[in-house]
Amino acid sequence: MNELDSDFYNEVIDVDGLPDYSEAELQPLAGTFGRYILITQAVYWLPFILGALVASWLPFISSSHDYLLVAPIIILALLIYLYRLADARHRGWALREHDLIARSGVWWRSVTTLPVARIQHVETSSGPIERMHRLARLSCYTAGGMTADLVVIGLNADTADQLREHLLEQIRQRDAYGRDEDALPISEQALEEETESESLDFLNQLEDQQDESNFKQDEPDGAPQRRD
Repeated sequence: MNELDSDFYNEVIDVDGLPDYSEAELQPLAGTFGRYILITQAVYWLPFILGALVASWLPFISSSHDYLLVAPIIILALLIYLYRLADARHRGWALREHDLIARSGVWWRSVTTLPVARIQHVETSSGPIERMHRLARLSCYTAGGMTADLVVIGLNADTADQLREHLLEQIRQRDAYGRDEDALPISEQALEEETESESLDFLNQLEDQQDESNFKQDEPDGAPQRRD
């Protein structure tokens, strides 16, 4: 086993000591997001309702059963609207020092945590109805991703711009100074340690040679002569 292997540890981590994301206070969506949902649902379902009303006037459809065309569409639209309202109430986000958290879902809930160190690109976007309500969505991309790895919807437009600028500044600082300038790959660290060890050995050899030379200079040239 080499020196690098001897330094490898794989200790068991105490789960109770892990940080809890729920300690972070999640921010709710913007207050105008509910009205945005109502308008988008109305715009989407209105053509279907009008089409059902027009179809009910057709001569081959009995007037006593025309409600069977319109009622199911209205009920479905209402259920989807209520579901989206519930989804909006359960959504939340939080920006911490090293990551961004987003929560979503009603029955099947998910919590996504994206480290700031992995973010490569950030953008904000908004449609015409979102702009009417001063809303925007924040999209975060990691390296090699064609689609956004994390999207936070229902943000106030000013808040979305502030988050984007903050994350972009973090990316600029990371690219300028590096994630950790002192950290080297293991191979480079091993090479550096080996070079340092060889240098120390060479200096020790020089000191030994210097001590041996000084000892020889202090030693008498020959044995003391006997006097009669």
